[in-house]
Amino acid sequence: MSDYVIKRLIGALPVLFGVSVVIFFLMQMIPGDIATAKLGPMATEVAKAQFRHAYGLDQPIPVQYMKWLTTVLSGDFGMSIATSLPVSHLLIPNLAIP
Repeated sequence: MSDYVIKRLIGALPVLFGVSVVIFFLMQMIPGDIATAKLGPMATEVAKAQFRHAYGLDQPIPVQYMKWLTTVLSGDFGMSIATSLPVSHLLIPNLAIP
């Protein structure tokens, strides 16, 4: 029984990887600029450039994905752009089993 579970978990890894790649690249195709959305339309180009640099948005998309993947696999989900709180602090209360 445990061999079956292990095989299923190992088989799920390529699927999870593929889904993460597809979702990451689809998110990159969404129109608009997160720097303008977060800082507002009156933000200067310098402020937008600093924001993009701080979040690594000025790097090529494959580099962004690899950095995201390595940090997520290490357990660091980063900081929420919306709330400026660690994402793990936002997720953990919602993972509680009733």
